[in-house]
Amino acid sequence: MSNKKMNKCKNEFCNEYVKRGTKKTKEIFEKIIESSKYDKEKKDKLRIKMKKDLEKAHKEFKNICHEYFCNPGCKGTSYQNGSPNKLPKDYVQRLEKLFKKQKQVMSKEYIDMLITWRKKLFKNKTSVLNNSFYKKLNKKTIKTLKNKGALSGCTTTMLF
Repeated sequence: MSNKKMNKCKNEFCNEYVKRGTKKTKEIFEKIIESSKYDKEKKDKLRIKMKKDLEKAHKEFKNICHEYFCNPGCKGTSYQNGSPNKLPKDYVQRLEKLFKKQKQVMSKEYIDMLITWRKKLFKNKTSVLNNSFYKKLNKKTIKTLKNKGALSGCTTTMLF
């Protein structure tokens, strides 16, 4: 994988992804705020809080984009090739770091739930990818993603 393609994905594609995701999230929040029964002052406070929360979420949106769309082979995700009966080691390590950062303990039940989901996704196969894109993603969606610079499609659904 060339650095040029990876840079294009992480910068151009993901910047657009984050921009669209933030815009869509703002629209949803705005509809919720407008339809609420709060007075104007309370609605304005909610808008300020929403803006701050979206600024914090910006980095997370970008990380999600890198993981889903700039990750050939879907390394470190539940889509990575391998046995459907166990999670990829680097995926588990990444989850453990995330839980530790949030000061939580990753339970055996959580791992079991992820393994059950992986078994349903993979069935009896060792791969659910076709050229680094989830096999069941819509062909038109894959074509659009590739044209915009995505290198992978490590997701069953499109967020934005």
